[in-house]
Amino acid sequence: MQRMLWICLVLLNAFLAVALSVVRLWPGYEAQALPDPAAALMPDHSAPDGLACKFYEPDFTRRFCQADSLIHVEFEDGQIRHTYVFTYSSGLEIGQVMQAWGRPRGAHYYSYGAVDVYWADRWAYVMTHEAFNPFNRVGYLAYGSLPDIHEVWRGYLTAPPSP
Repeated sequence: MQRMLWICLVLLNAFLAVALSVVRLWPGYEAQALPDPAAALMPDHSAPDGLACKFYEPDFTRRFCQADSLIHVEFEDGQIRHTYVFTYSSGLEIGQVMQAWGRPRGAHYYSYGAVDVYWADRWAYVMTHEAFNPFNRVGYLAYGSLPDIHEVWRGYLTAPPSP
């Protein structure tokens, strides 16, 4: 059983390498620059002035603030904990993110088809309506401490249906 699992993981990694190569070599496919939030809006900085904020209830030490129409930040005890850059309208695809950030370290495959893809200090929320693949659009990029990662990166899989 372990040998079969190992073989499956090797095959999935090979598929990922091929899929990324296809993305890079696709005629007319251009790598898109990833959004780069201002340093003052990144995690571990103090809250800048002029943000429109809402408090979490009942935890009033946490605030969710809008820096502009596409960048939101989450504060806790006066420090930015997470920065979210909403990218869906830009057409950014997970294959482009993987080109820029490298191989993910983990993922969460939701039963409804979406996937969180994790790197060391950031993640991407991927919108899927069909099979998970390099051309799926990214809903948002998030920076900061990661949520609990329950699954290792298994490549372009579709989550099994919920029981």
